[in-house]
Amino acid sequence: MFLRPLILCSAMLIMFSAAWSMPVLQPVGSLESPPAISWTAWGEQTYGLTAIDARLVRWSRPEAHRDQIIHSWPTPPSGLEAWGDEILIQFYGDDGRLYDRSGGDQTSYTSVPDYWHLPNTEINGDPFRVIVEPTSYLAITSAPGPSNILSLLSFEGMGNIIRWDFDGALAVVANEERLFIVNMDDPLFPYIQAMITPPVETWMAEDLELQGDILAVNWGNRIQVYGVTSTATPELLDEASTGDSFLSLGDGWLASWNHGAYPVTIWDLQDPTAISVRGSFSAALDMDRFEDIRFDGDHCMWSTRTGIMRYIIPAGAGPIDEMGPAWPVIEARTMATAHGAAYLQGQHDRIIIDLTGPRLADVQPDVASHYSNVLLPVGDILYHNIVSEGLYIESLADPLSPEEIAEIGAPIHPRHADVSDDLLALAAGDGLVLYDVEDPETPVRLGELELPGISSKVQLIDQSAVVITDHEDSESRVHVIDVTNVDFPTLVTSVMVDLEGSGNNPAPWLVRRGSHVLVMCLEYIWEGPPDAYTLDVDLSDPATPLFTYSDIDNGFWCYGPGTNGLQVQDTLPVQIGDYHISFSMETVNVYRTLSGPVDLELVSTWATTSGDPVEIIAVDGNLLLVVNGHRLDLLTLSDDGLVAVPEATQAMSVQAAPNPFNPLTDIKFSMARAGQAEVDIIDTRGRRLKSLRAELPQGPASLRWDGTDLQGRAAPSGTYLLRVVTPSGTAVGRCQLVR
Repeated sequence: MFLRPLILCSAMLIMFSAAWSMPVLQPVGSLESPPAISWTAWGEQTYGLTAIDARLVRWSRPEAHRDQIIHSWPTPPSGLEAWGDEILIQFYGDDGRLYDRSGGDQTSYTSVPDYWHLPNTEINGDPFRVIVEPTSYLAITSAPGPSNILSLLSFEGMGNIIRWDFDGALAVVANEERLFIVNMDDPLFPYIQAMITPPVETWMAEDLELQGDILAVNWGNRIQVYGVTSTATPELLDEASTGDSFLSLGDGWLASWNHGAYPVTIWDLQDPTAISVRGSFSAALDMDRFEDIRFDGDHCMWSTRTGIMRYIIPAGAGPIDEMGPAWPVIEARTMATAHGAAYLQGQHDRIIIDLTGPRLADVQPDVASHYSNVLLPVGDILYHNIVSEGLYIESLADPLSPEEIAEIGAPIHPRHADVSDDLLALAAGDGLVLYDVEDPETPVRLGELELPGISSKVQLIDQSAVVITDHEDSESRVHVIDVTNVDFPTLVTSVMVDLEGSGNNPAPWLVRRGSHVLVMCLEYIWEGPPDAYTLDVDLSDPATPLFTYSDIDNGFWCYGPGTNGLQVQDTLPVQIGDYHISFSMETVNVYRTLSGPVDLELVSTWATTSGDPVEIIAVDGNLLLVVNGHRLDLLTLSDDGLVAVPEATQAMSVQAAPNPFNPLTDIKFSMARAGQAEVDIIDTRGRRLKSLRAELPQGPASLRWDGTDLQGRAAPSGTYLLRVVTPSGTAVGRCQLVR
C-alpha cells in the first residue's frame, strides 16, 4: 500500500536534487557610467575627478577616456573638494577623509560641518572654508582637515541670504534687495566692504559667479560684469541682455542657461569691458536636478546625472562642438566580444572594454550611429558599419585598439553581414553580395544575387545562405541560396513568413543552431507583448530545406521597454554551452534544450541590480555581458561543466518547505546583512506570477507563499522558479505546486 507513494516521493526527490544542480547566473564584475554627483578639476594634468558609487575616479587630459579608480568604499561619498594636492571626500553624516594627489595617506575625521561642500578659498596662500548659514551668519573655518571656526560675520539686519560665492579673499552674498562684497583679507575679522544695488529696484540676483577680480551677476533678464578687488568699490564693466537664469564663470568665459531648457550660451569675457556671445550648444538636461557647467581652459564641461560631457571652444570663429563624454555613458545598440574585449556600439561612439578588469579601455568617436547593424568579430578581424558609409574591416591584433585595414564602400550599404571561412556575405540593398576575405586587407568582390524587396538579414551555414527580405506590404520572405559557386549564387527556394495567415509586420530575425536556422518572427498586437513564432529552417539537406513553424515561449524572446510596455529587441538569444539566454525587461532568463532547437525549458533567472530594463546581451566564453541602465554587468553560469571564469561569490541557498506543497510553502534563505528581501514567483514561461517583499534582519529568513498570483487567484499546478533578491545578492530555487 505504501510502496507507490514511496516510489513517487523518491522520484520527486531525485527530480529536485537534479534541479538544484541547474546553473545559476552569478555576478563577477560590473562597469557603470558615473552620475556626476560631485566633481572638480584637479591640477593642470587632471581633466576632472568625480565620486561615484562608493568609488573615487580620476581621469586625465592626455587619456580622457581611460579611467583610474583610486579608492573604493563600503558606502558612496556625498561630495568632494580639491585643495591643491589634496582631495577631501565627505560621506553622508559627519565622516570625512582626506587624500593626497596619488590617492593615498587618508586621514579620517568627524568634525566636518553640514555646509562642508560649499566652495573653498585660499587667502594669502593658506586654505580656508567659508560656510554660509543663510539666515544667520557667514563663517570662516580652517581647512582642509578638521575645521575650527575662526570668525563669524552676522547677517542680522541683512535679511535672508539667497545667493553666495567666494574666491580668494572676497565673498559675495546676496539677499532679495542687494549684493554685499565681504572682505576676508584677515580671516579673523571679515567685514562688508561694499554693496551693489540691482539696475531695477524690484530685481534680485538670479545667480552670481565670482572668479578672481571678475563678478558676473544675472538679474533675471540682464547679465552685469563687475571688476571687484579688496581695496576698491566694485566697477560695472559691461552688461548684456539674456533670458537665461543660471551662470558659470571660467577663465575668460561665461556660460548661461535655463534649467530644463537649452541651448547653453557661451559668452566671451576675454575683455570683460566688451562681453559678447561666442557661441552656443545644445545639451540633454535632467528635469529633476540642477546641472553644473565648469570651464577648464578652452573646454566646457557639462555635468548630468549620467556623466560629464565635454565641449571645445574654438580658438577662432566656429561652432562649439561636443567632444563626447569625459567619461562615456555605457550604452549599446549592438555589442560583440573577442579576445577578452567587448565592443559596445551606440548612438555615436564605440566603447571598448577590457573584460579582465573590467575597465574602460577606449572610446572611438563617430564610428557608430543608430543604424549601425554590423558588429561582427571573426578570428582576428572585426567587421562593422555605419550604414551610409559601407563596411569597415579592422584588425584585432590588439583587441583593445582595433585598426582599420580595409573598407567596402559605396554603393554597398550593408544592413547585415555574416562570415564563414573566407566568405563574407552581405545583406545589402536589394540582394545578397559575396566577398572573398581570405586576405582581409584586400577583399575581392565575388557574385551577387538580386532578390525582391530590401535585404535585411543574412546567415551563412555550410554552402547555403539564408536571407530575409522585407517588403512595403509588411510581408517578409525567407530565401535559401546555394553559394557553392561563389561567383554565381543561385536561389534554392523562398517562403513567405506567415503568422497564422495575418502577415502583419512579422519583422523576422535569424539565429543559427547547428544545421538549423531559426527565423524568429513576431506580429505586433494593439496591447501587450507581440505574438512570437519561430520558423525552423532545417538545412541538414541543403537541396531540400524543411520549414516548420513552432509556437515558442515568449520568454525566449528578448523584450525591452516599449510604448505598450514591451517591444522585441533586435537581439537574439545567445548561448553558453547548451544553454540559451534571453531577457525580458529587467530579467535575464536561462533555458536548456530538450528535444530540439525550439523545445526549451526555463531553468534560471537573474534580475538587473540597477532595476532598469536590459538593453542588449552578449557572451564571451562562459561570460555573459548585460547592458542595463548605463551599466554593464558581467555574469557567469555556475555549472561546473562550462568554461572556467573568474571566481564568483558563493551562491545563496534557496529552499521551499514543504516541497511539493499545497497550498502553503515557506521560501527559506539567508540574509548576509539586514535589509529588504524580495522573492519573485516565476512560471515556466518566464512571467512574474507574484512578488513577496519584507524588511528582514541578518541571519536565516523565510517568506511564505500561499499559492496565489498578484490578483489573489489560485495558481495552477506546476513547477515555479523562486528568485530571491537580497542586499547581498540574488539566488534562484524551485518549488512544485500540486493541486
